[in-house]
Amino acid sequence: MSKRKLLINEVFKKAKEDSGKTSKNGLASFLWVYFEEHLKFTISERTFVRYYEDYVLGYYERDIEPEKLDKLSQYLDYKDFADFSNFYKER
Repeated sequence: MSKRKLLINEVFKKAKEDSGKTSKNGLASFLWVYFEEHLKFTISERTFVRYYEDYVLGYYERDIEPEKLDKLSQYLDYKDFADFSNFYKER
């Protein structure tokens, strides 16, 4: 599994635990608000839906900007995407 796919799956797994929501739209909405309010970073609700469809459901693996990968990693309490990747490389 690619590191990007693993990251997105972990983000949605944590969002499910944090929000209690289970639908892709509910999770996307939760993440959009969370990123705006807590990380002061905008990723649109629609983009989160696309990430869910692409990486969780396996439709497609699109490119994700490095800045977004870093913020997604921070949601999981990593410093950045490199930190996330290194953690999973060691496992």
